[in-house]
Amino acid sequence: MRLSAPSIRDPSPGWPRTDNRPEWKVPSSWPTANIELTRDSWLFHRGHLLGNQLGGKRLQNNLITQFQRSNNSLQKPVENRVANAVGVQGEQIYYYAIPVYSDLPSPADPHPDKVGPSGWPGALPSIEYAMPNKVYLVAQGTNGFFLDACIPNTQHPEAVVTYDDPCVA
Repeated sequence: MRLSAPSIRDPSPGWPRTDNRPEWKVPSSWPTANIELTRDSWLFHRGHLLGNQLGGKRLQNNLITQFQRSNNSLQKPVENRVANAVGVQGEQIYYYAIPVYSDLPSPADPHPDKVGPSGWPGALPSIEYAMPNKVYLVAQGTNGFFLDACIPNTQHPEAVVTYDDPCVA
């Protein structure tokens, strides 16, 4: 793994651009450094609450700091299901996306490899590391489509999206 400062590199989607265009704003909890997992794959992403495939923009009020796995492997397939309901099935969708923040105390020595569900020793996020713990998505369509998903914000390889279950910190 490689640790990089913001001025060194500007990959997408895991790194903020250095210019001041409003579409490249970053979440308030954006870390000051990022870790490259593999070539052009970064630990921290600017996750969209309203996904790009649903018309979401890269504006600060639509972005959260999200782990790569949570953003790409967990949340994106859920958003694609909603996009399919709109594009293929022709549904009009009421869409609700809320970041859920943890009330866990900060770990004494946080490590990105310890990220995971609440209750893990040393896990991020916490009060001092203000990243969402989870993302709660609800989509209700005009022709019967319904989705209720709780997406953990984690890099843990066994994490899964839970459906039709309360999404609390």
